[in-house]
Amino acid sequence: MHARVGGALRADLLLMAELDGFSGSRPTTPYETSSSLIALNVVAQWYPSASQGYFVSSGLGGGSVTSSGSPLFANAESPIGPAYKIGTGYDIKVNRALAVTPFASFVYVVGGTRRGKTEKVSGSVFLIGIEANIITRQLID
Repeated sequence: MHARVGGALRADLLLMAELDGFSGSRPTTPYETSSSLIALNVVAQWYPSASQGYFVSSGLGGGSVTSSGSPLFANAESPIGPAYKIGTGYDIKVNRALAVTPFASFVYVVGGTRRGKTEKVSGSVFLIGIEANIITRQLID
């Protein structure tokens, strides 16, 4: 899951709130493990050349990780802890109000220690995808 909303501070700099999530399971012998991660970050997206579509991004925020099925982390859920994100991508303009953007990003949630436990639950996810971006400033002009 990947969703974001934000706006331009300058022609080469965007500031956004991004929500990233992952959920999956893997059958193993003798346990079936499942895990999930969710992170909400404030992300700055910078274009080295405002006329080109290439960008790099980074952000900070918070998130949580859940794991179940493993004997070590049976039903483990981290408290909300710090998270960070780094990424890159390229905007391909379809028309003046729409861009298609292939992207890659890495999200890491720093797990905290659960109450009454000693183990920490941390997690990360590497996202690769293509998103459609509606460029509202072009619709307003």
